[in-house]
Amino acid sequence: MSIANLNKRNLMMLVLAMAVVFSLIVSSNVNAQGVDLGKQELTVDSYVSYLQKESQTDFRAEQTLTKFKQLSASDKKKFIEYMTNPKVQEDMANTLSTLEKGETKKIYGGDITVSLDTTEYRSSSNNNISCSGCTFGYIDSYASFGYFGIPVSKVGQRMYYYVKRGKVYKPITNNGWISYNYLPLTSYSMTKGHTYTSHNYTRANAHMYWTLNFVYKGFGLVKSWDHKVWGDANRKSGVIVKPI
Repeated sequence: MSIANLNKRNLMMLVLAMAVVFSLIVSSNVNAQGVDLGKQELTVDSYVSYLQKESQTDFRAEQTLTKFKQLSASDKKKFIEYMTNPKVQEDMANTLSTLEKGETKKIYGGDITVSLDTTEYRSSSNNNISCSGCTFGYIDSYASFGYFGIPVSKVGQRMYYYVKRGKVYKPITNNGWISYNYLPLTSYSMTKGHTYTSHNYTRANAHMYWTLNFVYKGFGLVKSWDHKVWGDANRKSGVIVKPI
């Protein structure tokens, strides 16, 4: 059966399957130090060494290191236990899909936070596109995770679209990125999904398919979710996250 004959759900699953294969390849090459840690015991000392190396090129890693050192000995131990526990990584991803725009939830007795934020920007011009009478919009959406109030990972998505005479046109761009990730056993990858207009050309929509890969001592976990952002002609925006 050709791709043209696949229904929308099957096509999405095909894209995700390709993303999982790609992310497994990426996880074996990106962040080589994290892969090395995944083969051996991760301790407080080895995590400190990891953050020290990351701090050489990333000021946020230095901030994370400073805050981590300020934790009590028992909290440092729990921090490492959370980081090496596949069930915790799974629960983080599952919790994300229960959030609404601007919401934060605490799990594991409040030790871990999961947040979903969205910000909208508007501009009357764009250097890359000539469109008389158009208003341009950006929708930025972030999923972030923290341990003991310390940011540990954050991934983002941006949809860029324009509005003319009250109608929303198909998104111009749909990009994703990893803002930071200080979970050396966990990697993130993304695959762009489809973009379209809905609600009689009053809403722009964009999907991004994310995959979380966790590897520690020969044990692996893969979790995927569909991160959809939308924006309308009236400066409203939203985000919907669904597990896949």
